[in-house]
Amino acid sequence: MSHGYLVKASSKKDQNILEAALLVKGTKKALLVFRKDGFPQIWKKICAFCEKHSIEIVDMSGYYVTPRKRKTNKTNQHHFEVVIFNTILDMQIQKFGDRFSEVGTELMENMAALSPCDSFSSFDKTKLLKLSEIYKNDFDDSERAQLNGQLDIYYHSLLHDERFFNLNGIAGLSRLLVETGKHLSFPLVYR
Repeated sequence: MSHGYLVKASSKKDQNILEAALLVKGTKKALLVFRKDGFPQIWKKICAFCEKHSIEIVDMSGYYVTPRKRKTNKTNQHHFEVVIFNTILDMQIQKFGDRFSEVGTELMENMAALSPCDSFSSFDKTKLLKLSEIYKNDFDDSERAQLNGQLDIYYHSLLHDERFFNLNGIAGLSRLLVETGKHLSFPLVYR
């Protein structure tokens, strides 16, 4: 199982940030479930392939014999499922975790709360305040308190301003905030 679909989907310019975060979480869960329950599915397909092509099937309850013909105290089932299948999936999960960390996923979810799409339907002040906590070097405690109030006014101002009705993403929102001078009215939100 590859995270290629996720990378491709999350790299589209018009990809909704929240959807990308949900794809990350869903892919992580799918990889973990596949690691836990996927071997029997794979083994069933291997057996079907072997039967179709008249290939001898390994007795999974027998003891694994190394390529140097040494018999081990582990079964073939253990060797193929734990040593090979799980190890490969663990490497994939690790790679995926390196690429899409929990902090990065949380960051995407919190950023989605700024999205102007569908009349700011994803707006969530709690997530935006959490975003300001993630960027501790950019917001001190006093600014976070000010941001709390600024977000209420920002939301209600932009929600009823027809210039902001048809925006498709945060980049368009940022440009329009500057074009309308609202970045000066809401400097902490713009930051």
